[in-house]
Amino acid sequence: MKMRMSVNVGVFVFLSILVCVQGCPEGFQEFKTQCYGYVDQKMIWTDAQSTCAALGGFVAEIFSPEEGKFVRDFAIRNGQHIVWLGADDLLAEGLWSWSRSGLPLNFTDWHHGQPKDDTHSDCLEMEFDRFEGQWNDNPCDHKHRFICQRPKPQFRG
Repeated sequence: MKMRMSVNVGVFVFLSILVCVQGCPEGFQEFKTQCYGYVDQKMIWTDAQSTCAALGGFVAEIFSPEEGKFVRDFAIRNGQHIVWLGADDLLAEGLWSWSRSGLPLNFTDWHHGQPKDDTHSDCLEMEFDRFEGQWNDNPCDHKHRFICQRPKPQFRG
């Protein structure tokens, strides 16, 4: 009886550790295979990128309407502030791509009349003050809060 009890406890401990290993780090929220963390500190876009990299990730990149809704709702739950997203057109005006993956923006949620595509507005923000969480291009040296994204850790056994 004692032997069986210790095996069950061992399995429980192993499964508990497995759940912790596979989940997102503290302060991040899981969505599908990714973890998202809200940084409630205003920074310029390049500093936001560096901060997310230090946390093991990158400024959020959105590839689907479902992911866009999750990120938008996540920003709303954290105060509905303007937040940086991880796209820019720094290399070629009007040619927007995600900075980490280098992929073009196949899914977009630009507010009507955006992007302005002027030579000063090269970074992507999710704008709540005027655009109800839709996307806007803005100068990269403005300071905003941001959302970091990183892959969800996977158990390797």
